[in-house]
This record gives sequence, C-alpha cells and structure tokens, in this order.
Amino acid sequence: MYKIIAVITLVAGLYAAPQSAEAVLYKGDTVAATFSLTEDYTNSDWTHEFGYVNRAMLKAGFGLKNTLLGWTDIFTEPNAAARDDRSVVSAQLKGFTDTVLNTVGGLAHLITFPITSVDVALPEGGVKF
Repeated sequence: MYKIIAVITLVAGLYAAPQSAEAVLYKGDTVAATFSLTEDYTNSDWTHEFGYVNRAMLKAGFGLKNTLLGWTDIFTEPNAAARDDRSVVSAQLKGFTDTVLNTVGGLAHLITFPITSVDVALPEGGVKF
C-alpha cells in the first residue's frame, strides 16, 4: 500500500513541476536524468565523470561545497553586477535566490550521492571556487 502511495505522489509531483523544469536523459555510463528548476540550466560538474565510485564521490563533494558555500552568492552576484555596470538591486535578488537554490540543491546532492543516475542542476552550475 505504501509503495502505491509513493508512486502516486511521485507522479503527481512530476506533473505539478513548474514550466521551467527540464529533464535530460543519457545512455550508458553517464547520468540518466538531470532536473532543473531554473532558467540557466547547467549540468553539474560531476556528471562528466565515468565510473560509479568517481561520480558518487564527486557528487558528495559537490553537494558539500554547495551546502556550505551556497551563501556566498549573496555577495558574488552584486559584486559581478557592479563590475559589469548592471543593476546591483536585481543582482542582490538573484544572489538571494541562487543562495537558497545552491544550498537546498547541495543538500539534495549530499542526500542522493549514492544515486549517481540523477542530477539536480544548480544555477550557473553551482558555487564556483
């Protein structure tokens, strides 16, 4: 009974996903599905590696980095906007949303690191350091 409820919940969640959600399917020794809820869809860095152990370890590290350092986008986005003569106010809003998405997405990578066939794409490919 619980399996039926879980499947129904999963299917309902997939149909209720926002319009910007995307999924990309791959074959072979690469990622089976990548999901993105952002407009700037970018595969995670670890998806290009081959071998289960390599991908699992890189996914865990990617998740840890984005969980612990996702907050830095609050500062890096406005700084980049000021350098490029763009609106700093809109960059602050983007920095805040990227912070939330990177931190939550990093947690999703940490929790699901044994499942290397699924990727949750983060804004601009996650935190860059």
